[in-house]
Amino acid sequence: MNNTIYTWDALPLILNVEDVRQILKGNSEVLPSKDTIFTMMHSNGFPLIKGTKELKVSKDGLKKWLENLH
Repeated sequence: MNNTIYTWDALPLILNVEDVRQILKGNSEVLPSKDTIFTMMHSNGFPLIKGTKELKVSKDGLKKWLENLH
């Protein structure tokens, strides 16, 4: 995925750990660690896609999850 995200519509439908890291980085200079992302993706209630070798989440699932954090 390109490291510059302009809109949610530009995101792929299915996101991997690196995609989520880039999204959560936003405009910050600090990139969240992979360990932080792994922990978050394994947390209770996270919309992890089951049955894949890699950790994946749908774009819509991540957006809803982030909206519900507030």
